[in-house]
Parts: sequence; structure tokens; C-alpha cells
Amino acid sequence: MLLIDQNLPLKLKDILAPFFPGTVHVKELHMERSTDTDLWRYAVEKELVIITKDSDFYDRLTLKGHPPKLIWVRTGNASTLFLVELFRSNISTIQTFVKNPDLAYLEIL
Repeated sequence: MLLIDQNLPLKLKDILAPFFPGTVHVKELHMERSTDTDLWRYAVEKELVIITKDSDFYDRLTLKGHPPKLIWVRTGNASTLFLVELFRSNISTIQTFVKNPDLAYLEIL
């Protein structure tokens, strides 16, 4: 359901997977050196929502549209603990976003 980009900690999978079965981190897929294009294609093929801190995915989304959907984490440098708490506090927002086929982009601050 969710594809967590390499610029986010693997620990986020532990928080998100119970709510979003099928969530994977690019490290688990051995795709941490893959290009943004490869990750984009993978997300489209597997119907995954990309979670990233990388603005390149947002640029691609504005040019190409969706799918895939995108969750852009806009926190700047943040500790793993901060990110874990940020995602815990936004579970219901993410669930609403994922379920709505008309939404393509969610920004988390």
C-alpha cells in the first residue's frame, strides 16, 4: 500500500504497516540505489503510495499527475523519533488520503 523512500527511516514501516498492509521500504526491496523513475514505475505497477522527503517526486507528480499518489514529508532534518511520532499522529489523515481516489498529494509537516 505504501512505498517508503530511502530518505526516511526503515522504522516507519513498523508504525505504518499495521494500518496499511503491504507497506514496504525501498531498502527491503534492495532498491535504495534505484532512480526516481524506477521507484515511480514500481509504485504505479504495484499501486503503492510513495512517501518521501524528496521534492523531485512532487515535481514529477505535478508534471505527470497520478498514479502514484504522493505523501511528501516536509519536516527538514528530523530525528527518527520525531518522524515516528509525526506519522503516528497523522494515521487517520493518511488513511483518508489513501482511500480518496480524487486526491493525489498529501503534505505532512
